[in-house]
Amino acid sequence: MKSLYYINERMMIQGLDKKESTLAQVNSLRSYIAENSLQTIKLNPHQINDYYTILHALLFDLEKTGTRYEYFLYYSDEAVAKFIHLYPERWEQIGLYFNELKCCSH
Repeated sequence: MKSLYYINERMMIQGLDKKESTLAQVNSLRSYIAENSLQTIKLNPHQINDYYTILHALLFDLEKTGTRYEYFLYYSDEAVAKFIHLYPERWEQIGLYFNELKCCSH
């Protein structure tokens, strides 16, 4: 099942600094991806990482490809809360490209 995932590089979790928090999110999501035999894809071949860090960029790439995917994964509700609050319509648009939006923190 094809999926994409988001890492919030500005979020600090469990008292960790930003770099450690990013690594914790990446490790948690990659573990979930492996445990569930999911396939992650890169919509933009120029992306440095195999995940998104900017939700506006994700939406742009989704609109460009027009393809639906099984899962959009993110670490926690907190990771996407500010975006949802500021851009609720864009969050809804992102949701149209996935069968499921899934919070995956362990």
